[in-house]
Amino acid sequence: MHLEILLQARDLGPAQRDALAPLLDLVEDLDPNSTPPWPALAPNEDAFAVEVTRRMVFLRLVTRVPIIQGVALLVLSGAVALGWACPEPERFGPAIASWSRLIRAGSFWQSLTPSPRDMQWLATGDGTVFPGA
Repeated sequence: MHLEILLQARDLGPAQRDALAPLLDLVEDLDPNSTPPWPALAPNEDAFAVEVTRRMVFLRLVTRVPIIQGVALLVLSGAVALGWACPEPERFGPAIASWSRLIRAGSFWQSLTPSPRDMQWLATGDGTVFPGA
């Protein structure tokens, strides 16, 4: 999703960018085949992540998601990543709040929109239709 570009979007202010900066560092170095151990959140962090998820789901704060289960998955996957990137309670709270704001932004959804080549691959499994593929 090009997180480094997304964090410069007009949808976010400086406080949100600062809170999510550790996530950018984590994503750059994260090996999907060797992820860190599941983050052990402090009880208050865990409760806050669940509360943010609950509000996003029940208040339908993200209207661009076709299914509400996707909202819960996005919030909680952010909580896991931020648990790795910002394990300290004083950093985790602002980071998960910033993450929930980011995933409501139009720029977030635009960053997930597939390119024509990606759509061709998703639709047919064949990405060789385009020159240079």
